[in-house]
Amino acid sequence: GMWMSGELGSGNGNATKPNEWVAARGAVRRVCWSHPEFGQLLATAGADHSVVIWEEREGNFKSLATPDDNINNNAAMAGGNTNNTSSSGDTTSSRWVQKATLSDARRAVTTVEFAPRHLGLRLASGSADGVVRIYEALDTMNLNHWKLDGVIEAEVEDTADNTEAGQQMNIGDNLSNENMGVSSLSWCTGRFEPATLCVGF
Repeated sequence: GMWMSGELGSGNGNATKPNEWVAARGAVRRVCWSHPEFGQLLATAGADHSVVIWEEREGNFKSLATPDDNINNNAAMAGGNTNNTSSSGDTTSSRWVQKATLSDARRAVTTVEFAPRHLGLRLASGSADGVVRIYEALDTMNLNHWKLDGVIEAEVEDTADNTEAGQQMNIGDNLSNENMGVSSLSWCTGRFEPATLCVGF
């Protein structure tokens, strides 16, 4: 799941209600912000083999703290900064909306990184299958549609135990340090340099 505290470092002593929501059907391995030019966007890398794109929306929405909330809405709505209460329950000034799910990875997604803004709205993801996938938003005004723009494959030695006992131990992609696939990503931020991505294995 995701948990986010508002007003970090404000120094006013007033803690705001945190945003929290279910972001994946398993552990969230990495979280990354896009450049603010593209809005309030987050990407999450999940052990459920997916990258999810989230956008913050402003407005009055029912808080997840309200007793009659449906748990299935957790993936699309986050409790946020409380404005007021009513007989129907708390309301919140923002929520995080799931815009796209990128599910090309064959194993857990271990890292994710937005490109620098001069390269457009692009995103690189790395997964335990040893593959880096680069996605690009087809329209920055419609974040529901992303295309797979490139794939970098590396030969990663499979040290998994294929015995029945070993497979039971590996449920949920609980990988050893020797079998993490792609462990880190970093874009070159130089505006006058060719698009370059460093990949750690």
